Amino acid sequence: MSPNVRASLTQLFTIAGLAVSTYLAALKFLALPCLGSSGCHAVIHSRFGEIFHVPVGVYSTLLWLAIIYVRDRSKRGVLLVLMAGISAVMMLIQFFILRTVCPYCTLHALLAWTVLWLHAEKPRPWTAPLGLALAAGALALTRQHAETRVATATAHLPAATAAALNAQAAGLYWLGPYTDRSPSLVLSLDCPACLDLLGELTQRSYQGVTAGPAIYFKTTDRNRALTETFVAAVLAQETTPRDAFLAVSTVLLTSKDTALSDPTTAAEHLAGIFPAAHNRRIHAVRILGDHTAALHAAALGDTTPLLLPRDDKPRAFFKIEDLFPAAPAVP
Repeated sequence: MSPNVRASLTQLFTIAGLAVSTYLAALKFLALPCLGSSGCHAVIHSRFGEIFHVPVGVYSTLLWLAIIYVRDRSKRGVLLVLMAGISAVMMLIQFFILRTVCPYCTLHALLAWTVLWLHAEKPRPWTAPLGLALAAGALALTRQHAETRVATATAHLPAATAAALNAQAAGLYWLGPYTDRSPSLVLSLDCPACLDLLGELTQRSYQGVTAGPAIYFKTTDRNRALTETFVAAVLAQETTPRDAFLAVSTVLLTSKDTALSDPTTAAEHLAGIFPAAHNRRIHAVRILGDHTAALHAAALGDTTPLLLPRDDKPRAFFKIEDLFPAAPAVP
């Protein structure tokens, strides 16, 4: 291979490696779905997707930046060996522990190993802004794609069925009583962004919170056992609905990666921790049947989490504060 070809490949693969790592870090931070890959969701949103509560992609991004700007060849080689080693570990985790494939993670590993092979060539400083710009473009495309899916799924939402869903006849008031300002929240328990939302809910303070959303669960063949067990476990707790919901959510999140990759196994784990849930299974099935009927009538599509404000369009992107309607101002 000629020196010019090696130099060109080094610049190209460095840009791509930095872009992929930054893109994955941003997806984790923003809880966005990966473009065209469910396996990507399961990997980056698993417990292996972060170290000390920081996405693995952040560490990879910092390593790529160091590789680009470190002038000493031997130090750059050490950084590349570290990068390739971390990539190899992540590949083993996704194949043998999570048992799923993240195409972006696999691509990143291949890029890291290739740049290690080409380590004699130094990446140029201009590769950093190009890589970051490429990641920003991919992130914007991903968000636009997600927003388009929501808009398409809800474009023909009948006003009557939307009103019926927001009437909260079947919704669960687990985060506070309903008011005439309460939105509806649609969740799936094998959805990465939904589990991230549950994590936020378990960590926030509820002091002064007097109202909450109507919660609806979207049930599929894949997550049915987990959703039924989850709802039954909440119903079986001898405490307030909010405390029960948060307690069961906390336990579920301890096996988050299993919930994403194998919801049936996660259901068995949850049932073992909450054996009393067995006695409330029939009740849970009936509730979820009501949810399925209401969501089907509203024709909401597959997008979750989904917020349905009282006087606004359905939203897949929202702040956690939007779930808790503020009391109307006193004139």
